[in-house]
Amino acid sequence: MSGTAWLVTIGLLQIVLLGALIVGGGLLWRWSERAAHERDVRARKERRELATSMAEDRREWKQRMNRAAASGARTALAEARESDARAGSVRDIVRRGELRNYHQLEALMALYTLLQPTAPLPQMRRYALSPDAGWVLVDEILQGEPKIVVECGSGASTILIGLALRQVGSDGRVIALEHDPTFAARTREEVERLGLGEVAEVAHAPLSPQWLRGRSFEWYDPRAVEGIESIDLILVDGPPRSTGELARYPALPMLADKWALDGTLLLDDADREDETRIRELWEADCGPLAMDHVRSEKGLLVVRRR
Repeated sequence: MSGTAWLVTIGLLQIVLLGALIVGGGLLWRWSERAAHERDVRARKERRELATSMAEDRREWKQRMNRAAASGARTALAEARESDARAGSVRDIVRRGELRNYHQLEALMALYTLLQPTAPLPQMRRYALSPDAGWVLVDEILQGEPKIVVECGSGASTILIGLALRQVGSDGRVIALEHDPTFAARTREEVERLGLGEVAEVAHAPLSPQWLRGRSFEWYDPRAVEGIESIDLILVDGPPRSTGELARYPALPMLADKWALDGTLLLDDADREDETRIRELWEADCGPLAMDHVRSEKGLLVVRRR
């Protein structure tokens, strides 16, 4: 082959290679452009999905916050109402306590005015007779003018009875049965302090077993009232509940034979469960009886024969 032919052949080959490069480059550019487009489409799709997800998250968060706010408001409202109810309950308790204290003070002042004691009265309320019950007791004495009063227990009530008997001006007297020697001595001191020795006697009567209703009760030694023939008024304010169940039940069965036909019995602490049961037993065992529950701080039962 001549030199000219080689040159022509080489020129043709160069043209072919250049065309191939041009065609290949175009194909590569088109493929790259298509890939970039696809990447852009995927990116836009991912951004839309992310935006949608974030919007849903924001809506859910807002809904949770709204629910929490509503629940919190309801809880706060409920707590406020409960607080108001507690405050109202406390106010009611305080108000009732103030009224109760005022009522007791009013009754105590009436007792001082009526009885005119020469020295301060012993402490009342708590374990002792309350002033409002004391007023009923004193009124019963002033109206009925009893000759013999028997008291189960002793203390401030003994003093009230003695002062009322002295106020009546008759020859009446009270015999207080006390099982505790220390307390008996203390009541005797009060009797002497107020100058009531002529009308008030405190008898030490230890508790001893008494068989009633098929069981044993601890009650005052009956020998303390052996010399008494008739009792016009009985005050039952002992023995204390700590000495046994239905501790005050024996009072009426043990004293019934001495209780005057027109006599009266007063049972203190009548609002307690034991005393309610005692009332039922008395009606069953010692009836027929007329019973009147007097509203007082601890409840007072007035009992008479029918």
